[in-house]
Amino acid sequence: MTLDAIVDALRQEIEHHPDGVSAVSVAGPVRSVTRATLDLMSDASAEAIPAAALREAVAEATDTEVDVGLLVGAATSTARSAWERLVEARPTKLELEESGRRVLLALHVLGAGLVDAYGAAEFELATNLAEARRSFLDELLNVPPRDRTEALRRRRRAERYGLDPETSFRLTLASPGHRASDADLDAMLVAVKRGAAAPPPPRLSTLRFPDISELEE
Repeated sequence: MTLDAIVDALRQEIEHHPDGVSAVSVAGPVRSVTRATLDLMSDASAEAIPAAALREAVAEATDTEVDVGLLVGAATSTARSAWERLVEARPTKLELEESGRRVLLALHVLGAGLVDAYGAAEFELATNLAEARRSFLDELLNVPPRDRTEALRRRRRAERYGLDPETSFRLTLASPGHRASDADLDAMLVAVKRGAAAPPPPRLSTLRFPDISELEE
């Protein structure tokens, strides 16, 4: 039995056992990584399709808080299953060497793909979180709460974004202008850091959150 025949057999197992009864786990993003591993063992040079599948799998894993270890485990267990079946088939030495090269190359490409996919997912997550925080600060500073329920909701959001309602914060706004040069940006950055290190000025205004425990009364 060749490596290609074994890969096809593992694909069939995935399709016939959608609940993970197969030798490899196939649930959710783990299933996508399993399929990508099989695709790469068939042709490790065809990286584009598995790369897209990995990005989708990692995005789903990030949303559902699936640990990266499960995805790595899916890839390695799939490769191990294919290799063990190949060894049991007793191929020639030349076939075994070529198949081993393909399995190792598939794991190498998959590992690099997972790193890239997680890097992209983390960047997108950080960008979305930063936008949500900026939106919350705009709401907090510009729009007064309509009632106490709205104020309590803002308190919960503040805690979610890492703002302790019992702690005082100083907000610094800086704009380099539309025609700022790199030198202007560097000078502004130095000025902001110097200002942030200085003692805070006397409070001109205070925004206080209501006690969230009152929501339970």
